[in-house]
This record gives sequence, structure tokens and C-alpha cells, in this order.
Amino acid sequence: MTRRLLTHADALVESHRIQLKAVLANCPGLDIFAQHVRTFGHMVTDLQGDQLPEWIESARQQHVAAPQEMDQSQPLAK
Repeated sequence: MTRRLLTHADALVESHRIQLKAVLANCPGLDIFAQHVRTFGHMVTDLQGDQLPEWIESARQQHVAAPQEMDQSQPLAK
């Protein structure tokens, strides 16, 4: 799942994109985390380092559950 989160959506094969979408739909905490990862990726790719303080503040304001807090009843796709 980590690779799917860290790979640009355009570079994922369709089956991986569908799996990622399903997992994120069933795990709100992971979805919030994924949004932060995507935002950070865009910021770095587009050389927008001046936005880092706002990104850090946004990440701090939203509680993202630690893995042990996430719903373990939903198995992650491999």
C-alpha cells in the first residue's frame, strides 16, 4: 500500500488505482494522510517550498491516526 500512496496517480496501473481508492474510502485516517502526501508531493515537484509552513500547520491541525489506531478489521490489499 505504501508504494501506491507514494506513486503519482497517473503512474499507477488501473488495478492499483482501484485498490487504493477502495482502501482510502474505507479508512478515513489513511485518506487524510494520503491527501497530505499528495499535497507535499505537488509542493516539492512544483518547487513551492515557500508553502511548507502552511503545509506543516495543516498537517498538525488534522489528526491522523497512528497505524495501531486505524480500523484493523479492513485488510489492506497487497
